[in-house]
Amino acid sequence: LVDAGSRRLPELMWLCKSSRQAVAQHVQRAVCLITWPRMPPTALCSCVMGDLFGRSADLQLAIQRENEYVSPGAHSDGVEEVLTHILAQHPNGAPSVTTLELDLPSDSYGAQPPASSPLLGRAFPGLRSLTMAQRYPTPFNPYDTTLHLPLLRGLAHCPSLTKLELHCVKLSEEAKQQVHMLPAWLPQVRELRTDETQGPEIIHALAGQLTHLTLGGWCGSQGAAAVAACLSLESVWWRHMRLHALLHLPHLKRVVGHQSWLAPEDSVEAPVCKDAHAEAAAQHSCSWEVLDAGTVQFRELPLLPVAGLGQLRIQQLQLLRGVYKEPLTAQEAEAAAEVLLQVASRGALVLPDGCLTLSAGDQTLAQLTTATAALSMLAPHVAQADVQVMLLEPVTGAAVTALCSSLEGLQLRSLRLIFASLAADFWPALAALPNPPRCLLLDGRRREWEMDAESMAEWLAAHPAPLQLELYCPPLAAEQVVEVAQALLAQSGRSSLVTVVVSKMYEGES
Repeated sequence: LVDAGSRRLPELMWLCKSSRQAVAQHVQRAVCLITWPRMPPTALCSCVMGDLFGRSADLQLAIQRENEYVSPGAHSDGVEEVLTHILAQHPNGAPSVTTLELDLPSDSYGAQPPASSPLLGRAFPGLRSLTMAQRYPTPFNPYDTTLHLPLLRGLAHCPSLTKLELHCVKLSEEAKQQVHMLPAWLPQVRELRTDETQGPEIIHALAGQLTHLTLGGWCGSQGAAAVAACLSLESVWWRHMRLHALLHLPHLKRVVGHQSWLAPEDSVEAPVCKDAHAEAAAQHSCSWEVLDAGTVQFRELPLLPVAGLGQLRIQQLQLLRGVYKEPLTAQEAEAAAEVLLQVASRGALVLPDGCLTLSAGDQTLAQLTTATAALSMLAPHVAQADVQVMLLEPVTGAAVTALCSSLEGLQLRSLRLIFASLAADFWPALAALPNPPRCLLLDGRRREWEMDAESMAEWLAAHPAPLQLELYCPPLAAEQVVEVAQALLAQSGRSSLVTVVVSKMYEGES
């Protein structure tokens, strides 16, 4: 039953003493719920807790609110009661609990920190992994839970604690003043998972001993400086990664980010400074086994430390107009694409489904075509490309033809034109595209389309290859044109390889 993840185990515990002890000895994870109204543990519950916490096998435990309606005060008192009850039964604590997830009380409504905070470490001296977070964070203030000094200091009773996870919490003022004592209280912690609230302060305090780091949120220059001080790091997951902070960490092997900013924050608009970082990156030979950069700014590719890199994974390239004042030049685009070519030529470039994705925001198609023309040099190593662009200008037939032609050698799997305003010659040009996409999405929100049923019917009949055309929130007149074009196609007795999908949005849902 345990192996099958059965939810009937609690029922077995109430049958008899032997069944209760059998479940307590074999179950892998237990959840202690703080309820409202709060009731003291019954005699039977005390026996269950005694069997669970007195066993020798490892146990994963979660202490959490039953639901979001349990008040912060009741939550705080409930946690105190659980810890006090455990220590009453087991004065030396429950060493079987090696993994603990603690749902911390909120500071809302004037709730005080649980008086038993210093008892946490004493109650679970065998902890190897500790997670402290809010299970139901307040929407308007998700970081209203305070981590107090007695709790942190009490973790000194957990000498085997190697993994610490903190989410949606902040340090009290007293704890901030003593944060430098964390290495003395937590000497064996090697893995830290945290976010932007108190992440930089805690990371900096534990910098000398961390080997694995997970950092969510946007931590700015303080976060980058704290990470750069972790000289023993072997792996890092950094949601908004600042890659320059990792270049000189000697033991780093695995780097993963959701969105990577390769240049320091002060160098985006300083070409001389950025060029210096590009030169330093080119000369830097890293021994990283994997760099999963997530989303990368196209212009920042020359800042990648590709010399000696075992594997480069990229989810998508991003071309943002707002980040740079000057338009993208052909020379910049070629320099960026050559970095990818260098990695791809030795088989070290990994793309989702083997497809290169380029996303552009607030761009002209001419700027996008400059980037795609340079990326076409990857054709021997990359088979497909997805292109998405948010447009500032009407899409003409000449512009879409130039874009598709620029990707010569790469199969254009999908082309997504967001907020697209279509010129009159758009549809006739589609029939003659040299490299037509397999999927074309046109987002018509807040735009008008110049189109007539005859031109669309001719294109539907003439398009030479299978294509899915998705019209997302098209103008009403465009929907009517599509229906008329379908009727004209049927009247002519001709068939089409194009599948047309019309998607609308009702009350915020597609």
